[in-house]
Amino acid sequence: MSITLMVEQGLAETYARFPSRTHPRMASVESELRTWFAESEWAEWAGAAGSVARHRLGELAARAYPDAADPLPFAKLLAWMTVVDDVVESPAADHGQAVRTLPESLVADLPRTSWCGGAPVAVLADLWPDVVGDMAPSWQRRLRAHVADCFRVEERWREGRRTNTPPALDAYVAGRREDGVFVVGLDLVERELGAAVPPAIFRSDLLREFWAAAADVIVWTNDLLSADREIAADDSVNLVRVLEACGCSRATAVEQAMTMLEKRVREFFDLALQVQCAWPADEWAAERWVDGMKCTIRGLYEWSVTTTRYRCEGSEE
Repeated sequence: MSITLMVEQGLAETYARFPSRTHPRMASVESELRTWFAESEWAEWAGAAGSVARHRLGELAARAYPDAADPLPFAKLLAWMTVVDDVVESPAADHGQAVRTLPESLVADLPRTSWCGGAPVAVLADLWPDVVGDMAPSWQRRLRAHVADCFRVEERWREGRRTNTPPALDAYVAGRREDGVFVVGLDLVERELGAAVPPAIFRSDLLREFWAAAADVIVWTNDLLSADREIAADDSVNLVRVLEACGCSRATAVEQAMTMLEKRVREFFDLALQVQCAWPADEWAAERWVDGMKCTIRGLYEWSVTTTRYRCEGSEE
């Protein structure tokens, strides 16, 4: 039995706690995203246009950001990250060097015209103003840093992927929390709501714990749903592979991964209550932000169980 079939019922029950909403423009966002990619200067780069159309990344943004005035800029950023991430993850990637300088360009706060990396980075520089809008500079710097972290950590995994060696569990948990493409999507909740978390609050221990729990829920769910495909491709950076390398059977590793996820979801909701009560409403609208985080996590899950992205080759419809 596939791992997806083993976990689908448990995941459905786990995610029933999260609110589900969808942006009314989901179909048009999907269509507009495909048009944008097809007309962009990197449509043929790494099969970008085909990947975006096949995996319905416009629908992802509509599910994850139901209250956004326009989810299209979010869809463009997540689609960009997905395509580049696929290339960087490949041990034999021909285009990997094209994005190696991206982290430094992002965190150095250089003008967009100075970002290096060829066609993919030129596209990012072009879409960036629509993504960040008029959000606070501190939020924009954080978003850039989180995008950079994704590709910086991917470089850390490169040798293990080359030798098909899973990382140790502690290293995996810490690194996976940073390299998850869709973890960047948590930053976009503030853009969706039009208000950044005050920097001092974001740096608090409670917010850091809550953010880490949200990130773990996203990436561990992703690993369970993509395990069949990634194991078939000998990808070593997957929670099931990591637990299996600790000396248990694959079935036991899947059970342990589900137990970890269910425990982390409980911790997420416990922390959510603490966050909502920790600051006065006139200082920060925490309840609205927490609701947005829950909707984004649920939207990512709903997209993940319907997209062809995580299915093994030959099983795509």
